[in-house]
Amino acid sequence: MTDENINVVGPSVTEEDIRVLMKRKDEIEEQIKAYYDMLQDQGDVGLHAPLVDVEGFPRADVDLYAVRTARQSISCLQNDHKALMTEIENALHTLHANAKVGHERDDAKTKAAKQVVSMLSPFAIVDTVIQGSPAFQGGLRVGDEVMEFGSVNTQNFSNLHDIASVVQHSEGKILRVGLIRNGQETHLVVTPQKWTGRGLLGVQLSTSSPMTSGSTKFIKPNNTSSISRCPLTIFTFVMLLCYFEFDGSTNACIVVQR
Repeated sequence: MTDENINVVGPSVTEEDIRVLMKRKDEIEEQIKAYYDMLQDQGDVGLHAPLVDVEGFPRADVDLYAVRTARQSISCLQNDHKALMTEIENALHTLHANAKVGHERDDAKTKAAKQVVSMLSPFAIVDTVIQGSPAFQGGLRVGDEVMEFGSVNTQNFSNLHDIASVVQHSEGKILRVGLIRNGQETHLVVTPQKWTGRGLLGVQLSTSSPMTSGSTKFIKPNNTSSISRCPLTIFTFVMLLCYFEFDGSTNACIVVQR
């Protein structure tokens, strides 16, 4: 009797294990009640009433064997019940602890995923933000290092025209922007839209990227004479500026020096 409810569950506790323990507890309590009812039927002798009369002879009004059996069974069942209640308490603590560990594990995975995103190298930097522009209203500030702009990120970024294309096709839509500001990762949203100034955002970005020696093709700004191919053997990439002013074209220009 005392061995049936010991070590019902192991270190890994489930809700089903708790239900098994609670069912066992109910069964023990029903057995205890049944034995108490038996004692009551025997003249309500209980657990401690004497089983002999005043002269020391066995009482003739009770079933001595049944009373002794009931009393012994109640004592054993009460010990079982006490041990089982301790096991239930420990199992509940374990279940809650496991749930907490599970949440912490999920949080750790989320944090790790964020750290992976954080390790993405910024591919552009904010040079100018016009006050009152959609970019300014969205929270972009000079010096922000951009590592995500809408669907553009470090892994698929090739040049600033990628961002320009995303902006141009996202008028009135929210774009998620991931950036590094003062060494800390920050996420915000901007909504490209028409405003009192030119373009849809009112921001100027620059980026530097590896370039190989040889012929380099320049992109000319609007209303500027054509800039032809310029052969370079040793050069320094200075800056790529892109104004998001979508009035039919994108103003962009690569400046290099020998």
